[in-house]
Amino acid sequence: MTILTSTRTAAFLASVSVFFSVCIGAWILSRPETTFHDQGGLTITFIYFPSTFCIWFLCALLPLAFRSYKLNCSPPDDVTRIKNLRWTTMGLVTIGFFLSIGTLFLR
Repeated sequence: MTILTSTRTAAFLASVSVFFSVCIGAWILSRPETTFHDQGGLTITFIYFPSTFCIWFLCALLPLAFRSYKLNCSPPDDVTRIKNLRWTTMGLVTIGFFLSIGTLFLR
């Protein structure tokens, strides 16, 4: 597997974590107001937040591991593409992290 392919895979996984957190947040917000009243709030705390955080963590392992790879064996035109893709991937990992934490503050 080349470094460019690995970086694309890492970007895809980071996108999956963002998409999953957005879907969980949209689902929580689409429920009626009384759904998470009283004991329902524990559902967000003990089920939805841990699930989004675990998905984020599992999807962030690969991008964080590829962050430390050296790029001196790649062609020069691939190096700039890989660097840009790494920055985008780390941005998606950060967004996924904050969206995961954000599920605690919904409703």
